Amino acid sequence: MKYLPLFCTLFTFYYPGAAQGWQQVGHLNRGVYQFYVDTVDNLLHTITGAKYNGTDTIWGMFHYDGQQIVGIGADNNACGEPACGSMNMVQRFKDKMYYGGALKEIGGISTVGMAGWNGSEWSPVTGFYRTELGNPANVSVWGSYVENDSTLLVSGLFLMAGQDTSYSIARWNGSTWSGIPRYLPGCIASWCISPTG
Repeated sequence: MKYLPLFCTLFTFYYPGAAQGWQQVGHLNRGVYQFYVDTVDNLLHTITGAKYNGTDTIWGMFHYDGQQIVGIGADNNACGEPACGSMNMVQRFKDKMYYGGALKEIGGISTVGMAGWNGSEWSPVTGFYRTELGNPANVSVWGSYVENDSTLLVSGLFLMAGQDTSYSIARWNGSTWSGIPRYLPGCIASWCISPTG
């Protein structure tokens, strides 16, 4: 045990980075929910509850290039004053970054649960429905996983994806949905899905 102080001293001397502490990155007034390391553009894409970074409006989404926080896109319906609501998913797929949550509108376009960002503008993602009657109300996207180069697996709160019955999990190829119907309806916390909505 008498060698431990000597080891710590030498480690700190030869590895000065070990003696450094945390550094502040931005001035966010709300928590960070999710982030994604984009190795294509070398950016850290982030979802936060914050609407502002100091004096800049970031709309609950930003990327960080190692130097500064830059807000992404424009107003989204999940933002109120002074913070943004439920945004849960960020994922690169093909040539876009996809953001998901309880979205109905972002950057002036209507969307359902998810939208794609190409670096300069938003593209809507539609086709999610909460009931078999085609009601898109209260759809929410919670998670995602790139299965391969041509398929994005998405989870959330929905009963249909495109024309397919799909209990909370579906596949997106960049333009159309295909459902995964074998996941049984159920409840998570206070959210429930059933064949009747």
